[in-house]
Amino acid sequence: LVARKNGPPPTGGTVMAAVQPVTVGDKVIDGIVLTLAPGRDVPGTVRIEGDSEPSLGSLMILANSLDGLNNGMGPQVRGVSGSQFTLKGVAPGRTTIAVNNQPPNYYVKSVQYEGQEVTPGGADLTTGGSLAIVLSDKGARLTGRVVDAAGKAATRANIALFSADNQPSRFY
Repeated sequence: LVARKNGPPPTGGTVMAAVQPVTVGDKVIDGIVLTLAPGRDVPGTVRIEGDSEPSLGSLMILANSLDGLNNGMGPQVRGVSGSQFTLKGVAPGRTTIAVNNQPPNYYVKSVQYEGQEVTPGGADLTTGGSLAIVLSDKGARLTGRVVDAAGKAATRANIALFSADNQPSRFY
């Protein structure tokens, strides 16, 4: 069960939200109270694994509520100066982290909250912990080509890459 609304002044339009797990069975559920509260600021760091110190000026970090509390416009950071950042006003409930515009030849190796990987199922980022994002330039490279039955370059072909254990992809 979720609730959200834009907060009145003095919150300056901050989204107010509440999340309450509810198990529905064959009995009437009565008297549920959801107490709206502003989101929490979540600090984080970006660590680089690689042979250089690339600029993080174009890096984008986005918190996306899986409970529908931010309508796709969650807290975000555009550009990281140094290695620290803060996502402001993260709503309670299940949240994923998207990391976009990483430096050329770098990939997102991990996103952790309080030492636990933030999975595609999300994590509650409002418990007072911090995020740790690792970017690496040590990823594998995949090269090749798509051909038709005659061995000629195929046009308008799509390529998909899946993990060997068939786990859903991370939301990076």
